Amino acid sequence: MSLDDLRQRRDRRRALYDRPGLPRTMMLTPLLLVCMVGVGYYMLKKDLLPLPGVDVLMTAPPQPGMDGTVRFVPPAVVSHASSTETAEANVTADIVISANAILVNGDKVVTLIDNELKPEDVDAEGLVGPLFAKLKAMARPPTPSPATWRTAAHVSAERTSTYRVLKAVGDTANQAGFFDLSFETLDKPDEAP
Repeated sequence: MSLDDLRQRRDRRRALYDRPGLPRTMMLTPLLLVCMVGVGYYMLKKDLLPLPGVDVLMTAPPQPGMDGTVRFVPPAVVSHASSTETAEANVTADIVISANAILVNGDKVVTLIDNELKPEDVDAEGLVGPLFAKLKAMARPPTPSPATWRTAAHVSAERTSTYRVLKAVGDTANQAGFFDLSFETLDKPDEAP
C-alpha cells in the first residue's frame, strides 16, 4: 500500500465520521507539555528555579509506626496518664478487665470467654449491655442535682486483653456518661482481682 493510498483511506474515514483532522501543531502539544513538566521538575529538584529557599516537595520526617512497625517501650520509661482536670469527680468507676471477667468497683458485671465478649452481651451499637446498665445507674446525679456533676472512669486491663474488648468498654463508659477516662495496663496477671 502506497502513501497516497493511505492518505486517501484516511480522508475517506474522516469524511465518513465527519471529523476534521487536527493540525500538525496540535499533535505536538501533549509532547511539549510533558517535556515542560519534566524540565520544571528537574529544575525544581536541582534548585535551578529562582524561588526563595522553599522546597515544595518536602516530606515530613518518618515517625515511629509510619512504616507499619510497632515500637516497644521498656516498662521503666512508661509514665501513667493523669488527668489535667483539677476538680474532683463526684463518681469514679473502677473498671477492671481480666482474662475472664469485667468488674466495676469489685462487682463482676460481665463474663469473658478467652478474653472475648460473649455475643449476647454486646448490642448492635457495640455497647456492652450489662456494663452500660451498671455505669448509667452510677452516673445518674442525685435528685437535688449539684451545680457541677463530674464522672470519671479508670480502666485497668491485663496485657492479654484484646482491642475489641478495650474499645467496647471505652465506648460503653463514654455512652453511659463517663467522659473522663483513664487507662492502665496490669503487668502481671496476679495484679487483677
